[in-house]
Amino acid sequence: MHSGEGRALKALSEEAAAACLGISPLRYKILAFAVSAACALLAGAFYAHYLSFISPKTFDIFFSVELVTMCLFGGKGSLWGALLGAGVLTPLPHLLEILEDYRDFFYGGLLMGLLIFSPRA
Repeated sequence: MHSGEGRALKALSEEAAAACLGISPLRYKILAFAVSAACALLAGAFYAHYLSFISPKTFDIFFSVELVTMCLFGGKGSLWGALLGAGVLTPLPHLLEILEDYRDFFYGGLLMGLLIFSPRA
């Protein structure tokens, strides 16, 4: 984050100002997309190897909502916050196993609450 590329990516939060400073928003957006796609590819490959079987049911809508909630729980701009969110919310499905029918409702409510009460967190 302290390199030239890191500072350019930080500056992209204000795209017009970054363009005025000579930072090409298109170039850095493509770079960020490519790096995140490579990370997702690597994580997917490791996950497929770990499970030794992948199907579309593995990644249902609840799994996506769960991952987004974990990231937003600790804060959008913080790696440690995302890890804290994952640490707190990972055992939650096991604790809510008794209320299996309401598990999706709980995660949806938590996600809505996070977006309403801390939209910038």
